[in-house]
Parts: sequence; structure tokens; C-alpha cells
Amino acid sequence: MNTAAPSPSVTAGDARTPARTVPHWVGPAVFALAVLAVIALDVRAVYTLDVRDLISPKFVQLVQRWWIDPNYNHGFLVLPLAVYLGVRAFRQGSPVGSPHRRLGWMAVVIGGVAHLASLVFLRPYLDFLALFFLARGGLLLAGGHDWAAKFNFPLGFMLFLFPLPPRWVSYAALWLQDVAARVSETVLNLFVTCTRTGHTIRIAGMDGSLVVAEECSGTRQMIAFVALAALIGHLSGRSLGYKLCLLLAAVPVAVVANVLRVVLMNLGAYYFGTQWMGGWMHDIPALFSLPVGLMLFLAIDRTLGRLFPVKPPPAATPDQPPPPSPTELPAGFAARWWKPTAAVVLVLAAGLGLSAHLAAAEANTFPHANGRFDQLPPSFEPNWTGQELADVREQTRGKLPFQADDLAYLVYQSADGVPAFVYLVHSRTGEDRQHHPEICMRDASGAPEDYRARFQVPLSAPDRKAQRFRFMVGGGRHTMVYYWNYTFTPSTEPASPVQAYHQRVGLSAPSITVQVTTAGDDPRAVLAVEQTLLPQLDAALRRVVLPENTAVGCDRTPIVLDRR
Repeated sequence: MNTAAPSPSVTAGDARTPARTVPHWVGPAVFALAVLAVIALDVRAVYTLDVRDLISPKFVQLVQRWWIDPNYNHGFLVLPLAVYLGVRAFRQGSPVGSPHRRLGWMAVVIGGVAHLASLVFLRPYLDFLALFFLARGGLLLAGGHDWAAKFNFPLGFMLFLFPLPPRWVSYAALWLQDVAARVSETVLNLFVTCTRTGHTIRIAGMDGSLVVAEECSGTRQMIAFVALAALIGHLSGRSLGYKLCLLLAAVPVAVVANVLRVVLMNLGAYYFGTQWMGGWMHDIPALFSLPVGLMLFLAIDRTLGRLFPVKPPPAATPDQPPPPSPTELPAGFAARWWKPTAAVVLVLAAGLGLSAHLAAAEANTFPHANGRFDQLPPSFEPNWTGQELADVREQTRGKLPFQADDLAYLVYQSADGVPAFVYLVHSRTGEDRQHHPEICMRDASGAPEDYRARFQVPLSAPDRKAQRFRFMVGGGRHTMVYYWNYTFTPSTEPASPVQAYHQRVGLSAPSITVQVTTAGDDPRAVLAVEQTLLPQLDAALRRVVLPENTAVGCDRTPIVLDRR
């Protein structure tokens, strides 16, 4: 007799299929998109009904900065490198651990506050802090402290995506200009006889002189070599001392490479003339100086490598179990990202709400210009005839570190043959105010100023003044420069304290900068410019371009850098 219990029959309805799990990559991918949305999205489309305005103007300005500013052309390479470093960090180091909730939520809160502050203050470094802490918060909440620490460098490397404060860059550029001009003079005197006045180098026997301008200061080389030093130091896996020494070595290497470039350009001008420097051949010396700088940097890296050798990892004992694989993810890893993603979405919603509140005020805060510079009259009484220098205008546009909303470069000539060059630039964000003759002529070009000639010249009304400067430009000649600016005043009052504070500390009023340059050695020509051309130019701008209640001034208060 068989007493065994019969096995239950299995029917199709009783069959159990394994539960489907969400792929591990879904959680971090959705979180990354949410963080990117915080940085890149805006709500201006609500007011403009234009889908293109869904992209934040700060994000657009950031990409434009990579494109037009040579100091930040590397921005297009930084993001792919940061992604590669993140993937590399994922495949190495510590495995995924338990979530670190306290530090994780603290980082998310700091990132959210930084994002909201960036909307009010409009400072790029706050966007970087928001990106860094939001991403780090998600990593802490998903994989713990040790696992999140692997991604600190890829996140920190994205600092090179964002422009440094202009004051820092200006100080660095002027310091590098001084060093490049002084060292280049010393090196050139080994081959030819030359003299230096400020940043202007004149070689004996040449008709003209060469200026170590701001774009020749070596700022872009210094930023590039610092980024390269940070990258090599991280990939080497060596000690902190090695990494710090490599970062410090990047600065003198950049200086040496730039001095070599300046010396080659001066020697090329001496032996072959200056005609070749006007086009694409201007950058030929860099094709030699940059490889030399790179080889010098790699030689320093090799020397430091001998001083800071890599310590071998401790040998594993035979009975020691192998460490878990860093790429082995625990069950439910994707679900760990939902809470930090929800928190980032809340930050995004708060930011969109604040952005909408501020955009409602920004839309009508400042008026727009009534006209454009090309509508100015072609001549002024009694005898000034003008024309647009289109080539010079476009060359100037290419050198500007911002996107000009309107730009003109004109020359007006009197019946006596006296030329006066007029530079006009308009920026809706007030970036034109970064220019000032004391910075452009005296500090950047190194032209000494004759302070006795300083005077405020009346324009079209006694209370409207232009500042007069007189600079020595070489060969005993002088240049007279007249500077003034127009600042648009708010047309509406802010509706809330937040809008008022944003308008006061975050927004830069639209403005127009005017600079008129003429020869400074003929008193009659100077008098003609001051008594006829300047007042009529001011009156024409008031009539054609400027909105009502525009403030005029010649102050230097908003200038980024002033070393007096």
C-alpha cells in the first residue's frame, strides 16, 4: 500500500513567473536627467510662448561663453571627460554600500539652496555648487559614503565648465601680462636691442611696436595647464603631495610657454615684418610654444613621479576572500534613487516657481533701446563726415568676451583731416561696462597716462559729461580718449522684496559704452572734437537710440578691475 501523498498537479493557471525587476541603470539615469533639468530648464516660455525659451538663459550664456571666449573653449571637452571619469570611477574603487542618509540629505539641501541663490544672484559658481551637491547627495543616498567618494573628482572636474569670477581672471591676466612683457624683454635683448614701456615692446630698427595684450597674457594656457595637471594627477593615483606639486607647476609652465610665444612673435615681426600677424598666421608661434610647454610639463610630471612613487597595494593572503566587485550592484539599487530624484524634482519645481516670479519682473524692468547704431547720422555739423569701419567692427566683436547686442566702430573726419574713431557697444546685461580706458589703455596696453590732461568735458548739456584721458602711445605721440556710458533705469517698480533684491544685486542694467579716440598733440583738433563732435554725438544717441530717463555718466565704479 502506497501511503505517499500524491504530488499536486500543476496547471497553467498555477504557474508562477518570476517578478520583473527594474534595470539598475534606470534610477541613476532618471536622477541625472533631473539634475540636468535643474541647471538647464527655465519657464520663460510661459511668457514668450516660445518653446526655445524652455532652455535657461544662464545655460545658453554658458555654452556661448565656451564658444566665444578663448579662455573657456575647453568647456566642450570637460563634460565628456567628466563622464569618462565617472564611468572609470564606477568600475574601480569601493563597492556599493548602505545609504548614508544624513549626509545625503544635507548635500541635497545645500544643492537646492545654491540653486535658488543662483537664480537671485546670477552667479555661475552657484550653479556649479548646485550641480555638485545635488549629484553628491544622490550618490550618498544610493551607495553610501565610500562609494560616493569615488565620484568626487569627476564632479569637481566640472568646475572647469563654469567661468571664474571676472575679477579673478582680470587680476591673473594683468599679472601674466606683466610677467610676459618683462621676461620677453630680457630674452629679446639677448638677440636684438629692444625697450619696453609697460606692456609695449619696441625693437630697435622697427617702425612700430608690439603690445602684449590681454589675449596674449597666457590666461588660457594657464587655465588649460591647470586642468591638465588636475586630470593627470587624478589618473596617476599618486599621493596628495604629488598632485599639489603638479598643480603648482602648471602656472610657471604656462608662463614659459606664453613668454616663448611672445618672443617668437617679436622676432618674427623683426625679421619678416608685421603683415603676417593680421590673419591666421598670428597663431603659428603657438604651434611651437604649446608643444614645448607640454613637453616641459611632462618632464616635470616624470620628475615628480620619482619623488612621489606609487605605493604598491598590500599583498592578499591566501585565505583572504576576494573583495566584492565594484560593478556588482545590490538588488533594489534602482529603487534607491527614487527619493533623491523626487527631492531634486522638488528643487526644480521651487526653482521654476522662483524663476517665474523673477521673470515676471525682469520682462518689464528695463526698457529696450529705441534704435540701433547704424541709424545714427552719417555726418555732423559743421564739417564732420563719418563712415562705418565694418572690418574693424567684426574684429572687435570677435575679441569681446560677451555677446554684444549692438556694436559699431565708426570714423568721423573733419574738413581739416582730423580723424576721430568712435566705438559704441550695447549690452542688455551691462557687460559692456567691463571696459574702461584706464584698464584697456593704461593697464592692459601699458600706455602711460598724462594725468594733467584729465578733465570732464560737457556733452549736449552741462550736466552730461565725458571723461577725457591722454595717453602716451610711443614715439613721443599722444592719444586723447573720451569715455562715457549710458545706463538704462528701471521702468517698473518690483512687486515683491525678492524681486527688489534680485534687481539690486543680481541684475545688471542694460547699458551703452561710448569711447572716442583722436590724436592728442594738436590743440585745435582736440578743441574741435570736444566742442562739435562729442555734443552732437550725444544728442544723436539721445534722439535715435536711448530710451527715456537714461542716466549718463563717466564713472569707473562698475569696472571689474582697477589697480590704481
